[in-house]
Amino acid sequence: MNEKKDKNMSATPNAISKPEGKPAVKRPGFIASLKEEMRKVSWTTQEELKSCTKIVLGSIFFFGFTVYGIDLFLRASLNGIAVLSRLITG
Repeated sequence: MNEKKDKNMSATPNAISKPEGKPAVKRPGFIASLKEEMRKVSWTTQEELKSCTKIVLGSIFFFGFTVYGIDLFLRASLNGIAVLSRLITG
């Protein structure tokens, strides 16, 4: 039998959850590197943004009115079927 026990293993789970005595590592160059990476980003122009916004809004209205039209058609069809069934069955 192996009688050696690992120091990190114990009966309670809290014993291995946090290393002791190690402060959080601070990176002073993080903000500088973040700014450098943000300069590399390809941003859209104002004209591209306006045209894409118009396309999105137009698509939303188009699909919204399409669904509304289909809903009106189905509602009218079902009401027509209900009226016909009342006429036929009495």
